[in-house]
Amino acid sequence: MGSAGSHAIAYNAGARTVMCSAGTHTMMCSAGAHTATCSAGAQIVMSSAGSHTITCNAGAHTVTCSAGTHTMTYSAGAHTVTGSAESHTITGRAGAHTVTCSAGTHTVMCNAGAHTAMGCARGHIVMGNEKHTLTCSAGTHTVMCSAGTHTVTCSAGAHTGMCSAGTHTMTYNAGAHTVMGSAESHTITGSVGTHTVMCSAGAHIVMGNAGSHTITGSAGPHTVTCYAGTHIVTCSARVHTVMGSGKHTMTCSAGAHMVRSTAGAHTVKGKRGSHTITGSAGAHIVTCHAWTLIITCSARVHTVMGSGKHTMTCSAGAHMVRSTAGAHTVKGKRGSHTITGSAGAHTVTCQAGTHIVTCSARVHTVMGSGEHTLTCSAGALTVRCSAGAHTLKGAHTVTCSAGTHTETYSAGAHTVTGSVESHTITGSAGAHTVTCSAGTHTVMCNAGAHTAMGCARGHNVMGNEKHTLTCSAGTNTVMCSAGTHTVTCNAGAHTVMGSAESHTITGSAGAHTVMCSAGAHTAIGSARAHILMGNEKHTLTCSAGTHTVMCSAGTHTMTCSAGAHTMTCSA
Repeated sequence: MGSAGSHAIAYNAGARTVMCSAGTHTMMCSAGAHTATCSAGAQIVMSSAGSHTITCNAGAHTVTCSAGTHTMTYSAGAHTVTGSAESHTITGRAGAHTVTCSAGTHTVMCNAGAHTAMGCARGHIVMGNEKHTLTCSAGTHTVMCSAGTHTVTCSAGAHTGMCSAGTHTMTYNAGAHTVMGSAESHTITGSVGTHTVMCSAGAHIVMGNAGSHTITGSAGPHTVTCYAGTHIVTCSARVHTVMGSGKHTMTCSAGAHMVRSTAGAHTVKGKRGSHTITGSAGAHIVTCHAWTLIITCSARVHTVMGSGKHTMTCSAGAHMVRSTAGAHTVKGKRGSHTITGSAGAHTVTCQAGTHIVTCSARVHTVMGSGEHTLTCSAGALTVRCSAGAHTLKGAHTVTCSAGTHTETYSAGAHTVTGSVESHTITGSAGAHTVTCSAGTHTVMCNAGAHTAMGCARGHNVMGNEKHTLTCSAGTNTVMCSAGTHTVTCNAGAHTVMGSAESHTITGSAGAHTVMCSAGAHTAIGSARAHILMGNEKHTLTCSAGTHTVMCSAGTHTMTCSAGAHTMTCSA
């Protein structure tokens, strides 16, 4: 028995009973069976081989136990416990505890306080609330965390984790893990192995690597990431994000869901709510009911069926898309696609391949390359076809990309968009809008109100890529997006707007307004009045006339000859 004060006690082999009251004590017990009781104060207990029962009351204690069977009970205070091989039962109440258990079977129970529990190989049972940091290495572990903020890291072995209210972060390495998380927020990371994750209300993040996973998430926002393996994901109400590769069976009920599936065979069933489904290589069957859906499918065979508002993107492969009433957007790349859209507003984009697009009433936009058979019934239709053989039926707005096209339009209202390659577009009387992107274009428009490129009257020229735009006498508006452009404007009043990239703009006599955003621009203006505005790197040359130059951030070089000039430069 040690009373108040400072004691240094050393026990050799044998059975001892030690009781120390207030003070600072150092106890060293070798082989044998020891019983140590420490009251208020600071105690250091070191026990070697044997069976020990240690009880520490209020105070700050450091306990180190080597081989043997130990039972430790801690009350309020700050305690540090280190247990080596064999079996330990550690109970710590309110306070800050650090528990380190190596090989053996350990049971750690921690109440209120900030605890750090680390367990090595063998079987561990860790239970606690408040703020915990639990690290379990190889072995069989059972982790139960109640209210509080917990961080659990378990390596190889079979682990069972049960977490109630609180914020938990759990990381599991190779092995078989079972994690049950209730209300609050959980972050669960499981690597190679077999994992079973059940999360109730709250915000959960589940990440599982190779292996077999069974994930059940009820109400709450969930993020599930599963890699190679066989996964079964069931999510009920609230917001869910599911991503994974392998063979998946995903059932999402009401709520907002995002499902990303990589290689494998997947079956996705989504009920009412907002769903985002991304499936790469594999055979996917997606069935979505009412609400807003975004579906992306890459290579292989895909079948998409649903009602509501859909955005479907299908890459290389054979796709069958059936959309009922609603507003749908379908994008299909290389492959063979059969797209059937009923009443609603549809946007269909098909690239190389053989496509059959059938759209019924409402507003439709069809874009594609390859061999198409497009049948559009009642409604307002926009058809864009690139290289290939096309059959168009209906009233159209036509967009032609790659290929050589010769189009002639008679009286009426037409919209023509021609991109890559060479186009010769001739429009007679009527109102025409011609937009030419990458390629070499010749546009000839006769009487009427035209938005075109390179003719007398009023012009509105829009394009990207590399363009040579020539506007003759008249009033012209030239808009150039990304690309390298050369714009030449003759006599008249011209407005030139160029975005990012490099532009060379030459304006002869007339009143010109040049606006250039980011990029390297060269603007050359002759006599008359000019207004030049731009940022980035510009080379501006103004001849005789009245000029207003406004340059924002960038590096600018200005050369102005005779005339009246006003220059405003910012950063």
